[in-house]
Amino acid sequence: MWLLYGLVIFIVSATIAKIMVSLGITDRLTTRSLHTCPTPRAGGVAIVVAYSLGIAVLYRHEPEIFGIYSNGQLCTIAVAIAAIVVTSLYDDIRPISYTYRLIVQIVCAAAIAQSGLGLSKLWLPYVGYIQLGAFKTLFTILWIVSFINIFNFMDGVDGLVGGCSILACAFLAIIAQGNGASLMQYSLAILALSIAGFLTFNFPKAKIFMGDVGSHSLGFLFALHEINMDAIHAYVTPADNFIPCLTAIIIVGNFVFDVVFTLARRLASGKSIVLPHNEFLFHILYKNNWSHIKISLLHFGFVVFQGGLACISKSKTSMALSALVVLVVQATYACIVLHMKKTADAK
Repeated sequence: MWLLYGLVIFIVSATIAKIMVSLGITDRLTTRSLHTCPTPRAGGVAIVVAYSLGIAVLYRHEPEIFGIYSNGQLCTIAVAIAAIVVTSLYDDIRPISYTYRLIVQIVCAAAIAQSGLGLSKLWLPYVGYIQLGAFKTLFTILWIVSFINIFNFMDGVDGLVGGCSILACAFLAIIAQGNGASLMQYSLAILALSIAGFLTFNFPKAKIFMGDVGSHSLGFLFALHEINMDAIHAYVTPADNFIPCLTAIIIVGNFVFDVVFTLARRLASGKSIVLPHNEFLFHILYKNNWSHIKISLLHFGFVVFQGGLACISKSKTSMALSALVVLVVQATYACIVLHMKKTADAK
C-alpha cells in the first residue's frame, strides 16, 4: 500500500511538472542566471501540489499521528504555506518587489511562532540552554525567513536544490524514524517523493526550473520540519542532548555556508546583498567551466557527508563537533574555489 501511495505522489508531481512545461511561464534572465536560453519556470507548483495531496491523504487515513498539533496550529501551517506559494507563484509570473515578498515571509513566520510552534530555546557551548521567552517570535521569524531565502539563493544550477533537498529529507526522515516521530517521517518522505517527480524534468538538464514557488516553499517546509523536531524533542533521548536548529544547519551546511560567506564578502566590499548577483561559490565554479551536472553532484556529495554526520551525532558534544567539521570542509571548499577564481582572473 505504501509503495503504491509513494508511486502515486511521484506520478502526480511528474505529471504536473510536465503540464507546467507546456504552460510556458518563462524564466527571466538576470545577472545571476547561469542559463543562456529562456526556460519554463514555476515547476515548483508540482512539488507543492503533490506534497499537499500526499499530506491530505495521510491525514484522511492516519489522523492520529497529527494529534501532537491542535487544529489551530494545523490551520496556521496550511494558511502560511498557501500564502508563501501564492506570493512566490505570482512573482514567477509577474515580478513583484522583494520588499513585498519579504513582508509576506515575515508575517507567515510570525504566525507560525504565535501558534506555539516557534523555536523556544537555544544552546550555546559553556552556557547551556537559553530560553528565548519574548524573543521566540523574532528568532522564529529569522529562522524561517533565512531558510526561505537560502534555498532561493542556491537555486541557480540544474537539480542542485531539488537533489540536495531530497537527500536532506531522507536524512531527517531517518533521524525522525529512529526516534518515533511518525508524522515527521511520513511528511519528509512525501516531500522527497514530490521533489523527485519534479526532478525528472529538472536534472540532469532542466526542461523547467522550480522558480520561486519551488525554492521558497522548500525553504519554508525545511525550516518548519526543524521547528517541529524541536517542538517534539524527537532528535535524541533524553531531550537534554538536543540542540535546536543545529541538525538542519549540519545537513544543509553547504547551502548555509555558501550564502552566509558570499553575502559577508559582498557586505565587506560595500555591495548590496539584496540585488541579484552571480558571486556565490557555485557561480564561480560555473565560470571556471564546471558543468551544471558536476556542480550539483558535488553538492549532493556534501549533503550525503553532512547528513551522515547528523545521523551519528548523538550528544551535544558530537553535534557541535559535526558542525565544526562541516565548517572546516566548507571553508576549505571556499578557499579552493576562490583560488580558482584568482588564477582565472590572473590569466
